Amino acid sequence: MPLELQLLISLTIALGIVYFTTPVAIRVAGRLEFYDRPVGYKGHLAPTPYLGGAAVTVSFTAVLLLLSDEWRRSVPLLAGVLVLWALGTLDDRRTVTPALRILVEVGLAAGLWALDLGWNLGGPPVVDLVFTCFWVVAVVNAFNFFDNMDGAASSMASVVAAGIAVLGLVQGDGWLTVAAAALCGACLGFLPHNLFASPARIFLGDGGSMPIGFAIGALVMIGTAGSASEWQ
Repeated sequence: MPLELQLLISLTIALGIVYFTTPVAIRVAGRLEFYDRPVGYKGHLAPTPYLGGAAVTVSFTAVLLLLSDEWRRSVPLLAGVLVLWALGTLDDRRTVTPALRILVEVGLAAGLWALDLGWNLGGPPVVDLVFTCFWVVAVVNAFNFFDNMDGAASSMASVVAAGIAVLGLVQGDGWLTVAAAALCGACLGFLPHNLFASPARIFLGDGGSMPIGFAIGALVMIGTAGSASEWQ
């Protein structure tokens, strides 16, 4: 199957899954009273459901499992996504300390590096490990911070993922193309319920922004792994 068709299929399926499962997440959040309540700095006027991240995570995971059988890269990526979805969702419900969040992120980054899915900058291995950990922590938390604005995290992720999918096409890397297109589609499918709804019907929450940030950070490293150290 041509890579262009794989990209289109991954994008379309992921977008459709998120678009149609997000209303289910809204209903589940309502039954659980899982809301982001407007207190302090928060600008929304009424309690708004969380669990948008659940729809995005389920979609991305399902498409990657369905359309790719390259487990060496899929398993570590999905493991990190699912761990940060669980941790972020817990943080949305009950506050998790920043130290624990960073510790988990560093552990996942070190796991990627140990599996040769981190940065390879041509220096001592410890330098690659440090930069891999710094990169993952920085990207995860950057997306987490931007999630304070409706649609910001998912919009940025869709653009970056689209770029990575094109990189996969250029390199002839079917796994990278499918994974990035799936993430792009999942983020695009969420926007009609968030950015394009007035007011937003649901939020990503940390359970969405953290796994999305991890996926972006990992895919960028994996996508450039075949390049010379200087280019990385």
